[in-house]
Amino acid sequence: MTQKTRTLNVWALTVALTSVAAAANAQTPAGPSAAPQAAQDRYVVGEAKPPEVAGRKVMGLSLDESIQRALDRNIDLKVQRYNPQLTDYSIRQTRAAYMPTFTETSQYRDATTLTSSTIDVSSSVATRTLSSTTGVSQTLPYRGLGYTFNFQTNRAQSTSPTATRPLSYGSTMSFNVTQPLLRNFKTDNTRTTLLTQQITRDINDITLKTSIANTIASVRNAYWDLRSAIENIEIQRRAVALATTLVEQNRTKVEIGTLAQIDVITAESQQANAELNLVNAESTWRTAEMAFKKLIAGGTDDEIFNATVNPTDLPSLAQTNVDIQAAVTAALANRTDLISAKKTIESNELSIELLKNQVLPDLNLTAGYSVAGAGGNLYKATSNQLGASLALVSEAGYFDSITGAFSQPTWNIQASFTYPLGQVAARANLARTRLQLEQTKTSLKSTELTVTTDVTNAGLSVQNAYKSLMASQKARELADRQAEAEQTKFDVGMSTNFTVVQQQQAQTSARLAELRARITYIKALIEFERVQSVGR
Repeated sequence: MTQKTRTLNVWALTVALTSVAAAANAQTPAGPSAAPQAAQDRYVVGEAKPPEVAGRKVMGLSLDESIQRALDRNIDLKVQRYNPQLTDYSIRQTRAAYMPTFTETSQYRDATTLTSSTIDVSSSVATRTLSSTTGVSQTLPYRGLGYTFNFQTNRAQSTSPTATRPLSYGSTMSFNVTQPLLRNFKTDNTRTTLLTQQITRDINDITLKTSIANTIASVRNAYWDLRSAIENIEIQRRAVALATTLVEQNRTKVEIGTLAQIDVITAESQQANAELNLVNAESTWRTAEMAFKKLIAGGTDDEIFNATVNPTDLPSLAQTNVDIQAAVTAALANRTDLISAKKTIESNELSIELLKNQVLPDLNLTAGYSVAGAGGNLYKATSNQLGASLALVSEAGYFDSITGAFSQPTWNIQASFTYPLGQVAARANLARTRLQLEQTKTSLKSTELTVTTDVTNAGLSVQNAYKSLMASQKARELADRQAEAEQTKFDVGMSTNFTVVQQQQAQTSARLAELRARITYIKALIEFERVQSVGR
């Protein structure tokens, strides 16, 4: 190379480097979201589009639209929404124990019996009886109180010549009230079951809230994973384009004799690696898209399932101030897993109250009131010269048996006492349940410690992720400039093919590192928000 040629090369390199430096100095990053100005191969996040797939339309979705689709169509959430409704029906089933029970029994009886009395003229007596019993019973949801009411009527007709009422009517009414005084007074199985089921209903609501929050977090993460996969494809495409350009340049220089053949082979190896990375990036994109669709699609017949999704939102990377102590306080007050654990403790305490009640003696007080009346014509046996006969004493019908019943009321009161000696099994069950309650309370303290640790770690992760993002953005900007400068030097013969390949690889790695840092920061924010309200 002559002295004149070297001078021209140095001059060209100086002009090129000056242009690159001027372009670099004209850019002043305003923060993590600031993008470099257009240059030789400057990459801007958000410009990438998903690969085209034959026969599939492209559907653009914002993050808010994706979340709404998940809330409306996510199959797992639909399954979770059935649990509160199932518990509601269980509560209704248990409350049915307090509904009144109505009974009705009717009977007709026709009997003929032989007589052995010398008074009876006939050798047999026929009796026809028609009776009806109506009753209502109910257990009240207050102190185990219960009552029964029965009303019975009958009509009897007899052919016995000695019957004082050949056709008789009878009416009986009774009302009884039973009140437990020890066992089942404060609580019983039904009342405890109702309270426990209501707590279960609350826990189902909390579980559904947890599932919704976790689904939203999963959709947000999957959304940015898909955006990251699409950006990764664009980065790898640009890497392939750079490697391809370098191969063509090297072949041209080999043809004119300014470069050795080995440099073409080196560039082709770089090109092959870039193409392999592009294939892997497309495979990762397909996996990320399928994971995202599973969260927002209502089934395989959903239009989104058979389309190509293009996430249209770009990551907002403004710095978020993290108040870890305030977040821990909020989490200890609002975390659904802590609330659910406290509800479980309430349920266990109800079980202990029931078991304590069941070891008491069974003492019941029963009070009753009943009336009975009779109706029908009343006859009296008389005798004269013609023989024995029946004389009518008084006339009475069916309603007389009812109105006359209240003139002869019956009152009764009864106390019953039952106590199984020892109560070994019941006392052992009570002791075991108390021990389980203490275990649950200790577990709650462990959960509170876990929540504090999770929130603290999530807050620290946000801070560290932001610092990593700032560093990776700076590294990517420098890698862009170095790759451009090295390519310029190579074009004027001041650099080697190997160095250019290294700088291109470093540029691609820096772009991928910045992309990963962006997604890591976004996910750290999502996790920090999630752990303050729900657990897994």
